[in-house]
Amino acid sequence: MKAKLLFHLGNFLILIIKMVEKLHIFVNSKNNTSNNIYESLVPSDNVDPEGTYSKALEWSLQNKEIKNVALSGPYGSGKSSLLKTFEKKNSNRYDFMNISLLTTQAESSDNDAVQTLEKSILQQMFYKVKDEKIPFSRFKRIKNVKESSFFYWLLTSSLFLFCITELFKTGFLKKLLSSTFFVVEVTNQQLYKSIIVAYSITFLLVFLYLSYKMIYKNLRLSKITLKNTTLEVMAEKSVFSKYIDEILYFFEATKYNVVYFEDLDRFKNLEIFENLRELNSLINNSEKIRRKVTFIYAIKDDMFGEKDKLETSRNRTKFFDFILPVVPIINSSNSGEVLKKKLKNENIGLGITESFISDITIFIDDMRLLKNIFNEFVLYKSNLGSINLIPSTLLAMIVYKNIYPSDFAKLQFNEGMVFTIFEKKNELIQKRINAINIDIGEVELKISRVEQESLNSIEDLTTAYLIAIFGYHNNVTVYMDNSSYNSAIHGSTLFSSIESARNIKVSRNGNTRNYSKEEILTVFNTRENYYLRQEAITNKIDNRLNVLKVELQQLKELKEEVKLWSMIDIIQQSPFNDIFTEDIANEKLLVFLLRNGHIDETYHQYITYFYPGSLSIEDMRFIMSVKNQEILPSNYNLIKIQQLIEKLYANDFKRPEILNITLINFIIKNASEYTLFLKLIMVQLSDETDTSTQFVDIFRKSTIHKEKFIEELCKEWTGIWKFVDLKSMYPEATKEEYLLDILYYGSIEDIQLLNIDNVLLNYIANKDNFLDLLLDESKHEKVNEIFLSLQIKFKVISSSTADNKVLKHIYLNNLYEINRQNIDLLLRIYGNLTRETAHHIYDSILNSNCTELIDYVEENINHYISNVYLAQEIIHEDEAVLMILLNNSGITLELKQGIIQKQEIMIADLTQIEDTELWSVLLVNNRMLPTWENLIGYLEKYNLDDAAIVYLNQTNNCEELSKNILTNLESTSGKELKYISIMIINSRNISYESFNIISKSLHRFIHYPLNELPIQRIQSLINNRILALSPENFSELKQLDSDLDLQILLIEKEPQKFIEQLSVYNLTPEEIVLLLRSRFFNANEKWKIVQSINVSDLPTELESAEIITKLILENEIEINTEFLDYLMESQISIESKLRLMLSLIKDMENEEIMVNLTKLGSPFSDITERKRPLLDSNVLTQKLVETLSQRDLISSYKDERGAIRVHTKQRMNG
Repeated sequence: MKAKLLFHLGNFLILIIKMVEKLHIFVNSKNNTSNNIYESLVPSDNVDPEGTYSKALEWSLQNKEIKNVALSGPYGSGKSSLLKTFEKKNSNRYDFMNISLLTTQAESSDNDAVQTLEKSILQQMFYKVKDEKIPFSRFKRIKNVKESSFFYWLLTSSLFLFCITELFKTGFLKKLLSSTFFVVEVTNQQLYKSIIVAYSITFLLVFLYLSYKMIYKNLRLSKITLKNTTLEVMAEKSVFSKYIDEILYFFEATKYNVVYFEDLDRFKNLEIFENLRELNSLINNSEKIRRKVTFIYAIKDDMFGEKDKLETSRNRTKFFDFILPVVPIINSSNSGEVLKKKLKNENIGLGITESFISDITIFIDDMRLLKNIFNEFVLYKSNLGSINLIPSTLLAMIVYKNIYPSDFAKLQFNEGMVFTIFEKKNELIQKRINAINIDIGEVELKISRVEQESLNSIEDLTTAYLIAIFGYHNNVTVYMDNSSYNSAIHGSTLFSSIESARNIKVSRNGNTRNYSKEEILTVFNTRENYYLRQEAITNKIDNRLNVLKVELQQLKELKEEVKLWSMIDIIQQSPFNDIFTEDIANEKLLVFLLRNGHIDETYHQYITYFYPGSLSIEDMRFIMSVKNQEILPSNYNLIKIQQLIEKLYANDFKRPEILNITLINFIIKNASEYTLFLKLIMVQLSDETDTSTQFVDIFRKSTIHKEKFIEELCKEWTGIWKFVDLKSMYPEATKEEYLLDILYYGSIEDIQLLNIDNVLLNYIANKDNFLDLLLDESKHEKVNEIFLSLQIKFKVISSSTADNKVLKHIYLNNLYEINRQNIDLLLRIYGNLTRETAHHIYDSILNSNCTELIDYVEENINHYISNVYLAQEIIHEDEAVLMILLNNSGITLELKQGIIQKQEIMIADLTQIEDTELWSVLLVNNRMLPTWENLIGYLEKYNLDDAAIVYLNQTNNCEELSKNILTNLESTSGKELKYISIMIINSRNISYESFNIISKSLHRFIHYPLNELPIQRIQSLINNRILALSPENFSELKQLDSDLDLQILLIEKEPQKFIEQLSVYNLTPEEIVLLLRSRFFNANEKWKIVQSINVSDLPTELESAEIITKLILENEIEINTEFLDYLMESQISIESKLRLMLSLIKDMENEEIMVNLTKLGSPFSDITERKRPLLDSNVLTQKLVETLSQRDLISSYKDERGAIRVHTKQRMNG
């Protein structure tokens, strides 16, 4: 008993454990479902957030007239999702039935297809509901009879048999149980029998009902035969027609009022839609079905015709009561954004560019397909992620698998379109190599022709071939189209015209026949083709031999690279038709994936698991990182490097992910085997990206093959030093390390190429401490060769030791820049300069005994003068050394000018300067001693030019020159001196101050044309007595348009001479007035001047007359009557006239007195008219009336009110 109890207890515990496990699995499944990143392919029930479509469907269902609704849109537009969403939102308002059909079978006849569809529709309808809902349906279905049901019917049947037996044989139960332990005693027989009867009747009723249902379901009436008549039911073509009663019963027995059909349009059969519309009409018109039943059809837009015709549109709108268009949820234009969002949300799209997604999703326009691609991508990435597959390539393979599933399956067995492409790889590579071999042969032939060509010009070639054709006897004539050539002399255009010639005939020795161009160009097949030799000579003239050799080398390198091309390289470099056959070319997606390398030779890694073998997992991870363009650390450990390299292609070595220290060390060590790979790596390292330059910096410090690495890097990266010096942010110490590596390990030829824009040369030249960096003496010899090849010129030489071989090499080979610091250093080390001086002079070099330095400076004398000599503010050079420099033909005029400007020494003898062009510089810079000999020497050469003007405008120079009279020079003829004086006088550019000074020393002129000279200059000439007093100069001055009366000034400079020669000067009244005013003449001289002029010519103006009057009166000069008449008739004052008259009245006759009184005017003239004038009372009038009274010319006079009243005679006496 105890064992049995334990047995039952154990079973109970096992049951409890199983229940807990099931509960755990259930909970986990719920969590996994909520957290799963996979997406179901079934339609979504949440795609109409704004309810636009739901409102439209709701309206159509509420409208009693609308019974057939179309939801139209292209495949994948979301029709099913919209219907499912609507069903979810309205499940409590409508009873929905979904009928979805899908075909993958080949098309059959229309009748068979319609019957198949109708049958499938009926199956989905009737198998959707339980038997209990349609108990009278005649469609048979297999039922699953449960054990409980069996025992139930067994029990009820047994009980029914018992009841029948008990009714007809009373006491049967009691007798049956009498032999057992149970004792049954019925106390109420009446109730007992009533229960038995009731149960029996109930059982019979149920049995009859079920029998009826069974008979009804299986009853088929196909033929009825009466006495002489047979009625036979015809077979229905339509399944709907055949089972219309079942269909009506179905809708009568169920509550479905919305039936939506999906995927009917995939069968491209319109008859099924007609039958469904007819069926809908029967259902809605049936009196047994008292509700509206709406059919909703999810169809594509072009269901009623793929061609846009009016009839198609009419059929479409006529068939349906309401059409609801569906804007596609996804198509080729937005599928990329959907996929990007999925990959981004799940964070599994790292490494996949947006551009790639955009490109690849152009070929995807179905949401289910997009979801399935996403699901498979997630699954594949999870299963194959151990070797770091390239995400974009994996996605490409998944897209390929979904779009071309059959070809993907064939690819597993090395068949199909993709396999065919990769199978052609070796054939295509060989084809490309053959083409390169042809190009190599052509270039080699060109090189050979250039090297073997003996002629040096096209003219020589043309002449040689023309002579070969026509000979020396001109017995050949070439007829070419409308031209003819019969001699070498006249055949110069033969070869330029033959290219376009259509008809060529040649007459040789009287025989004429047609010839080909090739026969003429090869001189009747006796020489090489003219054009080929012409090309060779052209290449020779243009020095293209080296270009051809470079081209040849590039072709050979390309040939080796082609051997290692990947399929993507082949596709990109080959004609399209060579790669893709016509059937593959039509598959645009497949072509895109292949042409862009999204499917490549590594496709096996994306469709099968990787198992370590010849490669370790680390090696394969590295390979995939290269393919995936995901950089691993440069010190990532690699194991089987040789096998790893075999899995890589030439294109992989162009990627930064290949940069691994272990790998590159291995390749450098085995450089002879991996020449191309090494070159590609070096090409990449020279691209100046951060990745490359950082790797170079790390690798050069860690590699054991540094010499070979630097040598190869310098060979390929000609811009390495330009990058290090100008573009990098390296500290100076790092730059110095790179510099020494390059100098020590780079080849001299490559280092020369590194000197782009003289960057390397300039850096070394400007490196003050460079010589101290060269600690490895074993490299000094090579460094010296590099310096010599680059012709470096050190800016500043600095060395901690004088006994330096490199320094000696620099000095002996002139590898330094000529500057003050370098010269002083070399003079101290190799010359006799003991200390550094404040001023540098050229004389210190000339006397240094440093032959190399002297020669170097002489060879670069202009540089020396410019950068050393003239760098000083003032040069204190000896005149003899200065003369050496100025007479040095190697020094430019400009620098000599600079030398002159810096000097303070005056050149004593201008003629000692051999370069006469410097004379003007000396004058301009006032470096010529101011002597008439120097100036005359210059003027004889250059006349009075700008330099002489500048020199003469220095007043101190003029003052020195003025100390010596020009005419006193014995070395110069008088004629030349006169010419120089004229030159100076006529120069208007000489300042007034300077001219006024220097003119004192000029030649004296009896006659000088003055009409072109400035007035100031004329004044200076007069004042300095350069213009002698002469009638000629007097006349010149008179002709000047000037208010200064310079002729008077000229007279005033030599008054005595003028008085002596007074008769030769024709003076004007104005000039007389000026002379009479001049302080340079005394009264006698002035009166001589007046007397020299006829009285009739004397001026009558007031001023002139008054001056003469004043001269006469003040000097008591006796004048004659003629002079008196002149003055009395002039406009001088009455007082002056009266004075003159009184001075001469004693000698006058009475008549003359009366005439002069008349000339005095009123009131004096009234005396002659016998009037009684009243005269002012003064000394003069008093003397006058007294004299008149004495001469009895008036009767009397008397004072009257302070005046004098004159009484005239009535009759004048005599």
